[in-house]
Amino acid sequence: METIKAPGNRAEELIAQPKKHWYDYVPTIEYFFGLLLLLLSLSVLIWTHEKREFAMAFVTQIFAVAYTVFLLFTGKMKVIWKEQPKEYLAYRLLAWQIWIVSCFTLNRVVEVFQESTDWLSVALVLSCLTNILFYWEPQMQKRFKEILYIFCATSTVLWAYFTLYTVWLYPVSFILILFLGLGFHSFVPLFLLIAHVKLLKRVWHSHNNAILFGILTPIAFTIFFVVQWNITQNKIQEAYQKSFTSTTDEVPNWVAVAQKVENNWITERILKGDLLYQNFDNRFSFMPTIGNFERLQHDPLVMTASLFSQKLAIENDEKIKILGAIQDISHETQVRLWSGDQLVTQDIITQARIYPEYRMAYTEKTLTIANTAQNSWQTQEAIYTFYLPEGSVATSLSLWINGKEEKGYLTTKSKAQAAYTTIVGVESRDPSVVHWQEGNTLSVRVFPCTSQETRRVKIGITSPLKENNGELIYENIYFKGPEASSAKEIVKIDFSQPVENLSNPWNTTSTGTIEDSGSYKPYWKLSFSTPQLSKKPFSFQGKSYTLSSLDIQKEAFQPEAIYLDVNGEWSKSEFDDLYKTFKNGSLLVWKDGFIQLNEHNKDMLFYELKENNFSLFPLYRIPTTSAKCLLITKGTLKAPNLKDLEGSNFSASIKNTNTDKGPIQIASLNETLSPYLKTLKELGVIAVNQTTIEQLKKGEIYKILPSPTQTSVNIENANMQIKEISATNEKTDAPDHLLRLYAYNHIMQQIGANYFKQDYLSDTLIQEAATANIVTPISSLIVLEAKEDYERFDIKKSENSLENATLKSSGSVPEPHEWLLIITFACVVLYFLLKRFL
Repeated sequence: METIKAPGNRAEELIAQPKKHWYDYVPTIEYFFGLLLLLLSLSVLIWTHEKREFAMAFVTQIFAVAYTVFLLFTGKMKVIWKEQPKEYLAYRLLAWQIWIVSCFTLNRVVEVFQESTDWLSVALVLSCLTNILFYWEPQMQKRFKEILYIFCATSTVLWAYFTLYTVWLYPVSFILILFLGLGFHSFVPLFLLIAHVKLLKRVWHSHNNAILFGILTPIAFTIFFVVQWNITQNKIQEAYQKSFTSTTDEVPNWVAVAQKVENNWITERILKGDLLYQNFDNRFSFMPTIGNFERLQHDPLVMTASLFSQKLAIENDEKIKILGAIQDISHETQVRLWSGDQLVTQDIITQARIYPEYRMAYTEKTLTIANTAQNSWQTQEAIYTFYLPEGSVATSLSLWINGKEEKGYLTTKSKAQAAYTTIVGVESRDPSVVHWQEGNTLSVRVFPCTSQETRRVKIGITSPLKENNGELIYENIYFKGPEASSAKEIVKIDFSQPVENLSNPWNTTSTGTIEDSGSYKPYWKLSFSTPQLSKKPFSFQGKSYTLSSLDIQKEAFQPEAIYLDVNGEWSKSEFDDLYKTFKNGSLLVWKDGFIQLNEHNKDMLFYELKENNFSLFPLYRIPTTSAKCLLITKGTLKAPNLKDLEGSNFSASIKNTNTDKGPIQIASLNETLSPYLKTLKELGVIAVNQTTIEQLKKGEIYKILPSPTQTSVNIENANMQIKEISATNEKTDAPDHLLRLYAYNHIMQQIGANYFKQDYLSDTLIQEAATANIVTPISSLIVLEAKEDYERFDIKKSENSLENATLKSSGSVPEPHEWLLIITFACVVLYFLLKRFL
């Protein structure tokens, strides 16, 4: 067996001197020079991750050529492969690593393969470290050598993949070698593969077990992945085909797939397929590619699986909807007018004023957006999705234009959308817009974002505080958008009055102002003891708005029909308990029609329905006697939004949901509501009563009665009610957010089931939204660059409005006649002050 010698014949010296000193591990000057060039090349590669400058590819190539020429000159590398000196193998492996870095730098601008997935990036780094550590192989103990050769063998499989992937480039690459040697990069994986194979062959007899393990493990895993890919893809395709045999066409075909498909990492990759990943069909690409999820990614597992399987026969828009139903990807799939893959969120300022005595808070998020592209012509669009606490509403928007803060105008959603699309899509000038979305989310867009300057946008949100067991909870408003993992955040929170038992992430005991700075943290909350509700009203335009504790009117009732909304969240014991309790009455489930449960079909139906990841119960199928019916459900976090169902028979039919005799009664067995039911609750179509199996077994069934007046709204999570009354003469410091929250909930209440008919837009609702300056399904906030832009799109500043909310806004606003008195008094005072000088 041949012993691999250390560079410079150091192996013999080590045998003669068994005692090792620290200088025995110090690399030679020649090897250190190679490490330095590798470090410089990696620095250029990291820098070009955002800059993507073509000239940088030549810089790393110069480093690679320089070290290669150096090794040829010093005799550590030969032109003829068979004559390579074995004792200098570590130097040549290091040289090939510098060449690999050069390959990936060139790939930034001429993309043979798209951006590597995270696991592939880690594998490439480990392969590089393995090649570097090989220099110290002679000094290693046996167990460390085994580990080294396991990684070396695994790297061999990786370079075999890259070699096969680049084979088709060889004819063109031979020609491109004449062009500054660029074509040589295509052959680097082949040379690395040959070097690894020769290395493993030389040590096979002493390390064959480690080598076999390192080679067979990634191959076996790849085979497993390909097999599972085909099995899962066949299941998806089968579910899709079966959806066409349904006896009803209530829901789109993709819903049937989303209900049945298992939500795992293989399913995700199959559905994202050519939406996110480079596959065998779209591998011939030489330019940066933008997909539905921004930049495409290169995953060898997906590439290999796509080679050994047929393409999924489902349209891309349906794949996106399936993914949206089983994962939260609504942000990633928003329609874009411009790319945003070079944008980052640089800084965040979170300022909040909490009103404990009113159980509400106003939060401002100020975001600084940077475009990291090197080229000034790469104008991009920033899109954010903000996730709000239940019942929250956007009440202000600002965009900095030419260094000046410009506040948003409230207008109809259609006008705002038309103005933004026209200006961004055609004229490329400064707008920002915020739209209401289902599921307690907001969409905020900012344009243009260039590399020449940063953009700053501010969104203000009014939120009720969640009340739970004597505690009020303030939840941070988080977002998805341009990368914010490296963003710095300043947090400042103040209270309108001192609070007790304050609990917060910063462990501060101050109840006046909390201040903190550091890295951005999206998920946090603070809590404190619930104080007594303030009775002080806020007055505006002849009306006052007051708070009171929530008193939900309930009455016991015996439903004539009970519907079980069974899905994957249900347990067999829960189902059996309810069946035993209500089997003597009308107990039904939905499966392509209502089916009465009995001893013969109940088990079969349960297991069939439990296979569904989520349920979409057709409430519009409930008879007109809905006031005497009860739907028992168990919610799932992942399910389609109503917007996803747009254009389907389900969406068209849901407008026929009967609420003439009040909202449909829902008994929820858990605290979670599906996005579908959550929207219906916000619109007042359903009334949800939290209950348990034990309560239902005892016959404790309650009906939630509708509010007795149209001038009050219930904020259930805050356990309070806001009432609109005739204006009082009392002057208070109550915040104007009382009116804003009232208006939002009142508008949603008025829209109700009309939301599905798309004819709910009325002057009355628009005026109510404008008065409170709030974003709703019918209204949006928009900032345009010039006054002429507002005039061109007929967007006018709201009169007699609260305007944009601010951290300082509080207290009743004077009425018109009060303003007259104030002005008159000021004139009188001014007259007497100036009289002495006249």
